[in-house]
Amino acid sequence: MQFFLDIIERLFGDVKALSLAKIAIILVVLATFEAVFPNAARYLFNFLWQVIYQSSPLWLPLILGVLFWTSWLRYIRANFLYDPKQGTVLLEVRLPQAIDRSPKAMELALNAIHNTAGQSTWYDTYVLGKSRPEFSLEIVSIEGQVRFFVRSRAFYKDSVEAAFYSQYPGIEIHEVPDYTEDVPYFDYNKVALHSFEYKYPFDKKAGKTFHAYPIRTYIDFELDKDPKEEYKVDPITPMLEFLGSLGPGEQLWLQFIIRAYKEPQTRGSIFDVFDFRKEGALDIKNLRDKLKQERATLQEGQLEYSRVPSKEEAERISDVDRKLGKQVYEVAARSVYIAKPPENFKPRALPIMALFFKGVSYPGLNSIGIQKDTSIDFPWQDFNNIRANVKRRKFLNAYRRRAAFFQHANNIESMFMSPEELATIYHFPGQVAGTPGLDRITSKKAAPPADLPR
Repeated sequence: MQFFLDIIERLFGDVKALSLAKIAIILVVLATFEAVFPNAARYLFNFLWQVIYQSSPLWLPLILGVLFWTSWLRYIRANFLYDPKQGTVLLEVRLPQAIDRSPKAMELALNAIHNTAGQSTWYDTYVLGKSRPEFSLEIVSIEGQVRFFVRSRAFYKDSVEAAFYSQYPGIEIHEVPDYTEDVPYFDYNKVALHSFEYKYPFDKKAGKTFHAYPIRTYIDFELDKDPKEEYKVDPITPMLEFLGSLGPGEQLWLQFIIRAYKEPQTRGSIFDVFDFRKEGALDIKNLRDKLKQERATLQEGQLEYSRVPSKEEAERISDVDRKLGKQVYEVAARSVYIAKPPENFKPRALPIMALFFKGVSYPGLNSIGIQKDTSIDFPWQDFNNIRANVKRRKFLNAYRRRAAFFQHANNIESMFMSPEELATIYHFPGQVAGTPGLDRITSKKAAPPADLPR
């Protein structure tokens, strides 16, 4: 049976299709059994029905309880997140001609908006549906014009502006209409679309994702030392150059939806919650245990000692320690490439989008790869692009909603990042980024003279 399931998985490559195939195989086996042994099959089916019917007071309340609980959480969270009284704002950040701040400034700004309020008690979470504040950090290219945005709840607008102005005094922040309204829904006759969602890689050997392992950060690129512009190596420059190269009818949207990671509660918690710092401490222990397993034996006295870690190994352990010592965000990353009309679609964009974060990969520790996208592997898996178009609608809807941690999130996986890592892949570039389409302020603001008459 497993042989046939493996063939089906290779042909269809879809979890739902594989589940339907399993059900079909079971039904075929039961039908064959009934045809060959009709009396035994009738007796067996009657017996199984009696067992299911008689035991229903035990399992039926559990199933109904799970369905009710799931529906209840979806309802109260949607009621809270999409409450018109709460509202959201989209802020565009316009950059000055010169930015002489390193990504450390963005790290400090992200530290300033790190907020775990909203889920103080189980009552707030499971009765009122409250959630921690979410922010969406976005880099957008519309026909080659590159712009930076931040989306937040209206209540936190002042906090976001204060955090960014404090570190980047020369910028301008304006509330603007949502650019995604330009594509309110997916119509394959009018729009060509491809989307990616990103995640940390899953280690099959360890059976888990190492969230505590960091990617390369601006410190590894020595941007924390504020070198001269001609000596800077900014990891997001290749991405910005590509965004600036888009032509007429092309758009590319990139978003990082973030919320502050909250330490699991020791009391009042109903479900087991992923403990990032506990997992991280275990990961460091495993790194050190690998060194202890490589022992050398002295000839005199047969004394054993642990091998001294190399410089590279010591740096890796130090980097993980540094990440665990910082505040942490849950991060969901998603990109969407759009061409209007479909004739403007350029396939060259897709491999570049898939490798947006290759520059921050840290060999031996972590990287950011693809979780899933809107493509279909084989043509026989999708008749007349029906499945592909459904996926495109879901991805577009999830982006427009800035959905990440609750319903409508398209099952996107979160990454646990420190502000240092997040500032590496989202910050305001200096003159090292010479992208022509990077929208900058043409003039510089200055305070009025102190002796100006009132």
